Amino acid sequence: MKELPEFKNAITDIKIRLGNPENTAGKVVVSHGAGTNGGYEIAKTYFKHGIGTVIYIHISPTDLAKLRLTAWETL
Repeated sequence: MKELPEFKNAITDIKIRLGNPENTAGKVVVSHGAGTNGGYEIAKTYFKHGIGTVIYIHISPTDLAKLRLTAWETL
């Protein structure tokens, strides 16, 4: 995504909070809601059902920590 002009020229930066940028994306979902995108439960459900990459605009530190602890169970 960082190679797309819209992101390359943005003043903000894309952060990968879970996973490795060298990994293949697999099936991708963009989950974007007004103030929330589902957090831990939604991302875990996507991973459990074969989605390889979940893109969130925001995620709470608590939900991210839970995903880090359970990532090995669903991937």
